[in-house]
Amino acid sequence: MLLTEFSPLVPDDVQEAVEAKEKEILDGTFDVFCGPINDQDGNEAVAAGECMSDGDMLGMSFFVEGVVGEIPE
Repeated sequence: MLLTEFSPLVPDDVQEAVEAKEKEILDGTFDVFCGPINDQDGNEAVAAGECMSDGDMLGMSFFVEGVVGEIPE
């Protein structure tokens, strides 16, 4: 397990979902940098079926959908 222990406040079904996704990341069947990915304004940043290159990831200048905040200028 890559993650730390779950708080006892985290419901079992959420723990199971996180552990299942972690397994997919580790076995290579899921890549968090493959689309579809939207920016925090809901605009498509990475199309479905496309994956960000290393350069794209290093130069990423947006927050993904659901993240609240602003990137400092």
